[in-house]
Amino acid sequence: SFPTRRSSDLVDAIRRELGVADGFLWVTAGRLVPEKGHDMLLEAFETVHQARPDVRLAVAGDGPQRRALDQLIAERGLTGSAMLLGQRRDVPALLAAANAFVLSSRWEGLPRVLLEAAAQRLPIVCTDVGGCREIARPEFGAVLAHPDPADLARGMLHVMDLTPDERARSGQDLRNLVRSEFDMDAVVVRWEELYASILARG
Repeated sequence: SFPTRRSSDLVDAIRRELGVADGFLWVTAGRLVPEKGHDMLLEAFETVHQARPDVRLAVAGDGPQRRALDQLIAERGLTGSAMLLGQRRDVPALLAAANAFVLSSRWEGLPRVLLEAAAQRLPIVCTDVGGCREIARPEFGAVLAHPDPADLARGMLHVMDLTPDERARSGQDLRNLVRSEFDMDAVVVRWEELYASILARG
């Protein structure tokens, strides 16, 4: 089994909502547009799911590709395993409920969502495009992949094959990296404010 990132009623509720008990939960976040490569991610996830049937993928975000991606999920037999969550106001809590983060962009600048994933001590798999390498550094346990489904699947399965301690160490190392080299204060404040507001509502 794979431990959740944070023990709380909120995290437990999110994992229940997504149908994840002790299984492995991948999360990604971003607009559903071609440059984010969600079609490529779903193809990679099909390979991962065939190897690990209890794995789940949650995609936070909305956009013009929503219908096409819904259709792709159905065609690939991933209904119930890959979930398009739409726009979410609780992305920090969603990240807290995840076991790892994946980014499948075909091109990027410096993705802020990678900073937020690192702030949550999540292991990261992402495509080696744009400024992603500045955050997702292999020397700190991140996995960089070519922007193609086979390599993304390889990276995801590699992270799932790590021990919980190895994933935790990678997540902590990535958090330390962004704390020392990026404006983490703004990221942490945003995360804490959103998390507190969600807890207050629940």
